[in-house]
Amino acid sequence: MGFFDSLSKAAKVLVDDLNTPESFKIGEKFEKYSREVIFPQNKYKLLKQTHDYSQNNKDYVDESKEPDFKFQCLETKKEFYVECKFRSYLYEGKIQFCKQYQFDRYKDFSKGKDVFVLIGVGEDPAYPDNVCLIPLDEIKSINLTESFLEKNAIPNNKPVFASKLWSLNSSKKSEKLPESSKKVSSGFCIRCKEKLDLNLEHPLCRKCYSEWSKYKNPDYKEKYCHSCGKSHETSILKPVCYNCFKEVSR
Repeated sequence: MGFFDSLSKAAKVLVDDLNTPESFKIGEKFEKYSREVIFPQNKYKLLKQTHDYSQNNKDYVDESKEPDFKFQCLETKKEFYVECKFRSYLYEGKIQFCKQYQFDRYKDFSKGKDVFVLIGVGEDPAYPDNVCLIPLDEIKSINLTESFLEKNAIPNNKPVFASKLWSLNSSKKSEKLPESSKKVSSGFCIRCKEKLDLNLEHPLCRKCYSEWSKYKNPDYKEKYCHSCGKSHETSILKPVCYNCFKEVSR
């Protein structure tokens, strides 16, 4: 490639960027984050991704109406789809994650398929403050409340594990599980020891998570074991003591 060829390519990238509406740039940044952080290559194989604004502006690809990603979980070999949505803030305690016609289309598409909606909220779509992962089957309206989003929150700084991903499809499993299997174990906030549901993916209470998200250091030393509540050096990446780790890993 010659010098002028390089200049020509750089100029084309600049023109494409200038011609891309801001809302599409935000969406593309969040999709990039979703692939690199939440569904990385070492855990999820990318089978399909919808075309970007530049391509669709020239010649619209009908498959772009489908969810943004189609992945295969490397651990389970199951295939699933992910639709990514980023919002800067909540309005009156909720967000509208899509238009009604889009929601209807997602519902029709999802029949017989596993489809998830990944929602990011914050100032930067490349590193959102809060992230939620929700099975499409669990969503009944285009307007999602803060409490609903909080219930489906996941860490914003590490991949979602296969066990967590497939456990989200609780509505599909609820008829098959005995009542004892539905019980949620109690745990503790690893920073303040407040009682909360045992969730290794989210071991901080709401208040402490808000404080932690200012710096987002997954190795920051915390005070308590998420499982037993005893004083122990823990972190977001290692939220339980060794004895509890052996129990929860069984």
